[in-house]
Amino acid sequence: MVKRLSERLAVNIGKHLRSSEGEVEVFSYGLEVFFSALLKFFLILTLARVLGLFLPALAVLVSISGFRVFGGGAHLSTYSRCLLFGGIVVLGLSKVSMVPIPNNIVSTTLLAAVVLAVIDIIFWVPSGTEKKAITDPVLMKAQKLKTLGFLAVWLFMALAVVWVGNWQYAFALTLGALMGTLSLTPLGYRFTHNLDTAFDWLQKGGEYMRRMTVWAASALASLAVLFANIGVGPNSLGIWYEPDIPETLKAKD
Repeated sequence: MVKRLSERLAVNIGKHLRSSEGEVEVFSYGLEVFFSALLKFFLILTLARVLGLFLPALAVLVSISGFRVFGGGAHLSTYSRCLLFGGIVVLGLSKVSMVPIPNNIVSTTLLAAVVLAVIDIIFWVPSGTEKKAITDPVLMKAQKLKTLGFLAVWLFMALAVVWVGNWQYAFALTLGALMGTLSLTPLGYRFTHNLDTAFDWLQKGGEYMRRMTVWAASALASLAVLFANIGVGPNSLGIWYEPDIPETLKAKD
């Protein structure tokens, strides 16, 4: 749906601007990225609002998205999988952040998130994929600096929230940062690959169940036809009730 909408809008934009085919493809890709992110944010935050988790969910989303926008990270193979997993993670972490936890544990977790982010920036940022891999040293350095800049902004937000006494929201920011930075590591890539494999297995399992359903329906249909042909004749199956005979069977009689 998002892809088709983006392609149609890109084509219309290209017609008005007399753009080349390559430019239209760029428009389409940019619009798909924008609409996909907008839809995901809208659905997750709407559900969070219904569940009474809007502010912590917003904090988690800002943290995860910020580190992934600048640092990269692993991706699932389809948008629906990304939406489902992202929703579960954000809402789950938001709920966890609302659990009363001692302030010293929140502080320790925040420090751990900062340390992990620094390690990520040094060793793994930018974390590319098969579709998006950055190998230019200049661009790699630029991405590291951008991620470091976001880390500074994020740390300022977290400390400001702590300073005003909202430790729960600080914990939500911290949990989001941990999730975002973990997704940049080799461990995050392995987890995402295994999750994709699990989704594939479930999808194949669904196909297997569909085939089994078709097979069962065919067997039941054959059995029904057999008994219909028996029932339309003079034979009795030992019952005192005789259903109305369909017109199709009457025509064969």
